[in-house]
Amino acid sequence: MCRMLLAIGNVSLPPLVEAMKLMALDQTAIHERNEKTGLGTWTHPDGWGIASTKAPPQKREHFALMKSKKAIFNDDATATLPQRVTFSLLHVRARSIGNVEIENTHPFYRQIGTEEFLFCHNGTIRERLPMPPPEFQPLGTTDSENIFMLILSHLAQEKSSEERYVHALRAVTKQLPAEMDSNFIFCTKEKSYITSFHNKYPRYLQLQIGTARDLTVISSEKIGTIPQLSWEKFPETAILEIEHATRKTRVIPR
Repeated sequence: MCRMLLAIGNVSLPPLVEAMKLMALDQTAIHERNEKTGLGTWTHPDGWGIASTKAPPQKREHFALMKSKKAIFNDDATATLPQRVTFSLLHVRARSIGNVEIENTHPFYRQIGTEEFLFCHNGTIRERLPMPPPEFQPLGTTDSENIFMLILSHLAQEKSSEERYVHALRAVTKQLPAEMDSNFIFCTKEKSYITSFHNKYPRYLQLQIGTARDLTVISSEKIGTIPQLSWEKFPETAILEIEHATRKTRVIPR
């Protein structure tokens, strides 16, 4: 189980990193995982990662990645991150499947030809997953990266469709357990796609959408480090598409 945060627009990183530290320390929200034991008892200390770009989306800058096996709240490397970016995807991990290793730390990244892809997952799928083809083998041992590879393998079969990313997400999630508790964030250089399934842990898995004049945030929890954000719940049974250049959103039936 993990915490995730996607930010697009005029992104000041320090308050987002601070928000992720608070989430990792379990200081932000009460949910099914900590309601009996209290804040601070469901931490996420098993590594963290970030992917970001500084340039406007039309510049097609490569994603910059930083990953660590340390807990984000104990890692001085966060001080070396840029102050301001146009896109960032952050993840803190509480391991369930796979050891604490860099290869198991999100966001996962692959470049295929000229296309670049990112993937983050919150949730655990213990059932046996379909195996991706040999050319899309995971580098680590998590269920999350296995799902990422399945998505990429579907994309390889449908190279020309404008809706290929949506089709791939639909195809893969239909192969997963119907009663799963999982959130997925899949990103290209131009767009991000988010979807959520919550059954057993609806509060813990409920994604939040924060918006301001020049910023859009998708977060595992509402954050208080950027007070100008207005919040609403992520729509159920939908795929949310966000265009990076304009921050325009599209709600797509799942």
